[in-house]
Amino acid sequence: MTEKKLISDLRRLIDADFEAGLLFWKERGASDILDLRLRNTWNTRYAGKPALCCVSASGYCSGTFLGKAMLAHRAIFAMRFGYMPHVIDHIDGNKTNNSIDNLRDVDRAQNSRNQKLHKNNTSGVVGVRRRDGRWIAQIKHAGAYRFLGSFSDFEMAVTARREAQEALGFHKNHGRMEVL
Repeated sequence: MTEKKLISDLRRLIDADFEAGLLFWKERGASDILDLRLRNTWNTRYAGKPALCCVSASGYCSGTFLGKAMLAHRAIFAMRFGYMPHVIDHIDGNKTNNSIDNLRDVDRAQNSRNQKLHKNNTSGVVGVRRRDGRWIAQIKHAGAYRFLGSFSDFEMAVTARREAQEALGFHKNHGRMEVL
């Protein structure tokens, strides 16, 4: 199925509340389900009900659309903007918040610059760690780690890291402690 056909089918079969980030099944007509009894059963059971709303093991809202797995945020984005981007970032880090204002078309590098703080981080700040009694600041850019300095003061290491993040275009939410 082409991207254009997929988007057309999404718009034909699903209603979207873009502000809330929710999808609802539309009523099916004779062109969708020929058998009247099956069509009535489908419409009674599903029309007007939430679509693509099961939270998967990865934490995203998803479901089945025309026999294929579909992520809700990809459906919402495609229905709103008319194309399917390669990567969609949830700006606030909440994988179930599919409000159109929370979704943005990015590349993998940009997406990685909007990550929450990893569970194994011990300093509380991404890219800052303690080694041999000193605070080390570093940042990964263009596939390689860049050493930003060794500091006796924690706040100086944090400042060096945050300045580097800003200079390299990291999202302001990068390194957040939890979902906003």
